[in-house]
Amino acid sequence: MSQFAAMLLLVFFFKLLAIGLCARLIIKKYPDILASLLGSWLVIQCFFIAWMLLLSAFHSLSAGGIWLGMFLVNFVFVLFLARETKAPTLSITDWKLFLSPTNSIAFLTMVAIFSILTYRSIYFFDQTLDGVIYGLTRLEFYAYYEFYAYYKTLFTVQPTQAFNLFSNEWNGELNGLFYQLAVDNDQAVSFGNVEIWLFCILGYSWLSGLFGLPARFRVVAGLLLGSTPVLLGLAMTINGDLLAIMSFAIALGFTLRVLTINNKLHNELDLLFAFTALGIASGAKITVLPYVILMAILLLWVGFRGRKDTFWLFSGCILSLATGNSRYIINLFIYGNPFKHVESAVPSVSNVINNLNGIVKTGLSLPDLSSQETAWILTYGLGFLGIPMLTWFGYGLWRKNKNLLHFLKTRLSLPFILTLFFLGLGFSLLLLTLPSSSWSFRYFCPYLMLFATFMLAYPYRHFFLKKYNAYGLAIFSVLIVAANVYFMLSKIGEGFPVPFKVAMAQSEMERKLAFHPYLWTGANGLKGLGLEKSDRTLILSKLNFPILPFFGEDHRNRIELVDNLTSLKERAATNQYQIIAVPYPDPHVSFKLNLPGYKQIASYQPFWIVFSHDK
Repeated sequence: MSQFAAMLLLVFFFKLLAIGLCARLIIKKYPDILASLLGSWLVIQCFFIAWMLLLSAFHSLSAGGIWLGMFLVNFVFVLFLARETKAPTLSITDWKLFLSPTNSIAFLTMVAIFSILTYRSIYFFDQTLDGVIYGLTRLEFYAYYEFYAYYKTLFTVQPTQAFNLFSNEWNGELNGLFYQLAVDNDQAVSFGNVEIWLFCILGYSWLSGLFGLPARFRVVAGLLLGSTPVLLGLAMTINGDLLAIMSFAIALGFTLRVLTINNKLHNELDLLFAFTALGIASGAKITVLPYVILMAILLLWVGFRGRKDTFWLFSGCILSLATGNSRYIINLFIYGNPFKHVESAVPSVSNVINNLNGIVKTGLSLPDLSSQETAWILTYGLGFLGIPMLTWFGYGLWRKNKNLLHFLKTRLSLPFILTLFFLGLGFSLLLLTLPSSSWSFRYFCPYLMLFATFMLAYPYRHFFLKKYNAYGLAIFSVLIVAANVYFMLSKIGEGFPVPFKVAMAQSEMERKLAFHPYLWTGANGLKGLGLEKSDRTLILSKLNFPILPFFGEDHRNRIELVDNLTSLKERAATNQYQIIAVPYPDPHVSFKLNLPGYKQIASYQPFWIVFSHDK
């Protein structure tokens, strides 16, 4: 094992330790082991977002700062646990969850997939265009930008739409940045979504139980959903979609416990965890923000109506919600607009038709296991789960299962009805305002995966009369998981752009651009232009134009961004820059740029025109 891999796993261990210690503290008051683990994960996630913001305020966002935070949170939990004298007891449901043969097989399969994804994260970066053009570029500024006041801080301001696009959705990137800083290696950023994928399995396992699935099959259901191509693909990126999908599901689970008619089924922690999950979800993906706003208002009304002595609980809920949505608050202070650089919504009836058509086609399409052609990991749906799941759900409806009526009767109240209405409203707004594309399925996944969880859980009780039926379902589930995993993890493409042996021999920048080598090694000899020696670089930053190569190896280049030619010429006139790069214009438009004191040294269509200082 390499030193980097050992450090990465050590950081993961300390984060898991904090989650475990927190769960041990609350399980006495919250006797549900999966809910305790998920709630603890939310608390730790929220803590580190707040901790990174605090470090940023003092320009101290570094490896030392992250390790200090890990030490403090674990030390505090150990102090509290030292007062505990009685060991927790697990319920029969928890024992079934861990000891049933079906769940045991699912746990082992989950660990195997997690190991593969972890091994992949040691050698490969996010190769999607969003990752290369936007995500990895922002993380370079957050972690390594050493120019003037912007030194190792999240409060980095660059006056360009390209830098700020999607920046409202930074919670997913921050989880990757946590590992990047703690390990002090850019490669660690790829592990951020692998961790989230692991807890995604646990989240859907728990939610399926709330939908009535027996304990012995819950982890199987979680694994079926977690192994779908759309979620496995997101696990190989640094996008915030996976965190939003997972937090959205957990938020609904805790919300259902808050809103249930039977007050014995929930406690105050449900309310705190629901707000924390809602905040993290909306801070990871702005598409769920309308639903989050409506649900936060509903939970405030239901959760605090008629209660006394709720100051600390109310403060915790609001603080966790604000922490999860910290980027909107920061934008308000920096730009005077919480939604700075968010893409404009374009409502259209054609969007509804095209999106519904895309959801059905993408969600139910069967992957070709024999094909080894390039895999675009953000364009997949449910893979081999889609059609069997619909068939399974249809069978449950045909058998006139009474579970649905029982589920509704025990929760049929105005708040519960409003929750269903808000889910439908949020999904409908997204259908109406989001232009359809080949990768749109993932945007609807926060809503679709909830429905998929319900469809898996709904018909299960029919098979309890005969034991062989239960094992038959488990075996069939394993086959579906195996097919989806094989399809996603055996394809040459964005997930695995080069063989492992090739990646091991590549430099960091070559691995960052392994699926787009022309941006580094093949861009008209860019590597020979002195980028690895440059001190200061000025770039005219535009949408869809990559600037990642200009950081050079080992982050040696200080980069400044401008968003128009006037600003570029004004900055260039100061003669402070060794390299100036301009996006290559439309080839059909005549374009000639004269920068006094600089000479053009490269023109690489369709990306850049590069100038160097004429000393």
